[in-house]
Amino acid sequence: MSEAYKDYPNVIYEICNEPNGNVTWEGNVKPYAEHIISIIREHDNDAVIIVGTPTWSQDVLSAAGNPVDGENIAYTLHFYAGTHKQWLRDNADKALEKGIPLFVTEWGSVNADGNGSIDKTSTEEWFKWMDENNISSCNWAVNDKNEGSSIFSQDKTLSDTGLYIKELIWARTKDAAWRTAN
Repeated sequence: MSEAYKDYPNVIYEICNEPNGNVTWEGNVKPYAEHIISIIREHDNDAVIIVGTPTWSQDVLSAAGNPVDGENIAYTLHFYAGTHKQWLRDNADKALEKGIPLFVTEWGSVNADGNGSIDKTSTEEWFKWMDENNISSCNWAVNDKNEGSSIFSQDKTLSDTGLYIKELIWARTKDAAWRTAN
């Protein structure tokens, strides 16, 4: 992939989505990341590489204590607003204080299993935190799977979650240049 896309300035590599199970940062995830990053860097020295962290990409504090050496490396944080609350933001704040960059490459406004009702209060708390820390994010899930996190319904219209995500994006981009361009 890095050889094929090395000339594209807008490619971001995320390696090891949601390391989980019997893995640790020191023993598994970091050595894997260092190996994969060295392969990517053989072809692409400038791209941003996002490294997953243990426990479904929530243990960013372990990465902050012993980050991967290199340039243009960030660490992913995943949250689901119905499940993950202030404790995860507190850990992320501690990781940020140690100087590692974070990118929320997966978040949802429902529970971690992809279901449940929209937790608007928690989602707003997360968005406030991301805004305050200049952290970019990607929502899960742009699909029509029969679960609460899907932004499309089975009939291909926006689901309740999709309508809510649209509202969040619209509110945060009201002054964006692309919205005022002719």
